[in-house]
Amino acid sequence: MASRSGQQEPEKAEVIEELLDALDTTLDRVKVLYEQYFLGIQKQPPSYLHTDVERKLRDLAQLQIRNTALRYRFVTLQQKFGSYNS
Repeated sequence: MASRSGQQEPEKAEVIEELLDALDTTLDRVKVLYEQYFLGIQKQPPSYLHTDVERKLRDLAQLQIRNTALRYRFVTLQQKFGSYNS
């Protein structure tokens, strides 16, 4: 039986990093689209992307992120979304 260390599996860390990259990109896109909406360029708010970001944040919150750097990045993205949300 293999002993489990406190380290997160590299594959899982890579997957989480890819999810965080995608979330960051989507969050930036939501910000730009909302700015365009408030300027009158877009006719409708990007509610579909807003809902997508909320879902991704909820899904990532369910994961147990053991890597401190990845966990810090996730919390930073949560706070960034929260500041855009208010």
